[in-house]
Amino acid sequence: MADLVLVVDDDDDVRSVVVLALSMNGFEVIEARTVADGVAQLQDRAPAVVLTDMAFGPDSGEVVVAACREVDVPVVVMTASVSDDVLGPLAAAGVGVVRKPFSMGDMVEAVSAAIR
Repeated sequence: MADLVLVVDDDDDVRSVVVLALSMNGFEVIEARTVADGVAQLQDRAPAVVLTDMAFGPDSGEVVVAACREVDVPVVVMTASVSDDVLGPLAAAGVGVVRKPFSMGDMVEAVSAAIR
């Protein structure tokens, strides 16, 4: 059975490409467009890993990261930020990071590494 990945991103185009790349690499993928839906699916479906954007308009991917930590599910964030203020605490918390723009290969590798 394939590992289940939850992809949380409000950008339909990015989410679609990420879902396609993960599916083509043997993962079972579920999607969420909002932080609230992502947290709900995390609790309902128990994915092997969550891949989340950090910027959601008024919401933040930090809510998804915190929810993942509460239930001990690995998380990888997608971010355009290169600020140490953002990336430092994530790395210290053991959160995987892929910086936008990223290659699909790098994203798939980050998800695979988080599952291992």
